[in-house]
This record gives sequence, C-alpha cells and structure tokens, in this order.
Amino acid sequence: MTETAITKKALEAHIASFLEDYRAAHDIAPIWRAPIAGFADAHHPLLARHGVRAAVAQAASTFDRERLVSHWSHRHFAYLAGLGTFGINNMLITRSGGCGRYTSVVTDLDITPGQPLETEYCLYKKNGKCGACLRRCPTAALTAADGTSHYDRHKCFAILKKNAEAYQDFGSSYTNEDGRANSVGSEVCGKCTVHVPCALRAPGA
Repeated sequence: MTETAITKKALEAHIASFLEDYRAAHDIAPIWRAPIAGFADAHHPLLARHGVRAAVAQAASTFDRERLVSHWSHRHFAYLAGLGTFGINNMLITRSGGCGRYTSVVTDLDITPGQPLETEYCLYKKNGKCGACLRRCPTAALTAADGTSHYDRHKCFAILKKNAEAYQDFGSSYTNEDGRANSVGSEVCGKCTVHVPCALRAPGA
C-alpha cells in the first residue's frame, strides 16, 4: 500500500480494528452510530494520509414520523452493496444473519462497488417455507400468504413508541433534518429478528 493508494482490504481491516478498540473503551454507546461516525471524520489519519474524504450524511439519522420512513436507508445501501437480502420482516439478512445494525459512509475512495446478491437468504421468499418472524411479531405487523408478504409499518411503530416509554436511558433514536431530536427514548423492538432461523446466519445461503 503506497501513500497515494489504499486497498479495500486494508480499509476493512482498519475499520474492524477501530471498532474493536471502541468496544473495549465503551460499555455501550448512547448513540450507537458514534463509532463509525468517528471513523468517517474527514481528519481521520488513515483517510487523510491518502487524500481520501469521508463523512456520515446528516440525513442518516433522520426519520419522518408522519410517513414512517427514513430519509437515508443504511439497509438498502447494504443490500445494493451485496451484503444480504431482505426478509419478510423488512430486515436485511446477511451471511451473519439479520441481527445487526448498519451504517454508511460517503467517501470519494476509489474502490470497486459491490452488487446485489443473486442468492435469496429469506427462506419464505426462496421456497415459501419458514415464516418464523411472523409468529414472533407482537403486533401482527407482518403477514404473508401465497408467496407474498406485507409489512404494516404503523402497527410496527406502535410497539416501538411503547418501548421508548420504558427505555429512555440511551438517548433519542432519531433527529430532524436540523439535527434536533424528534423522539424521546429508544424506539426499538427486534423480536422478529431473534429465535428465528436467520437470526445469526443466512439459512438460504
């Protein structure tokens, strides 16, 4: 690796080392995206040394509470990069499963982009079997029949708001475009991603 070029492998190794060091120094991040946001700082020595610019988009932490959609979907970026495929629970299933968080960095680093996978990791979408995540959902937000599925984001969001009332120690989940928090507490659930075949691996791989 020269001073004017950085390989994708070297960058991946450095990110892994960076996150390990972060976990060793912090029991939990009040804002879970803080580690990768720090790495993407334009003044990070590894990137700056090679003349690479990088940043985390401000829209990455925004959420439209009326339409119930993100303005910047990390999961869809991960899908386009070939990291996994979507389950009927609307979560991305990677080779390490669907239990995980994603983030993204905008950069002018010249690397070869990934491509969406041709292999389907969701068993229901692959052969009509499984559907375990449907049974795990406490609000019946997930439905499926005859090979098609539906995600009711309003039913899902109802339990997220209820959970946020109980878990307010870790900061707010989302912000507006101006950076101000537009929620109180952790609007999370995740029951459809645990105790299912795709929780920690991709059974359809």
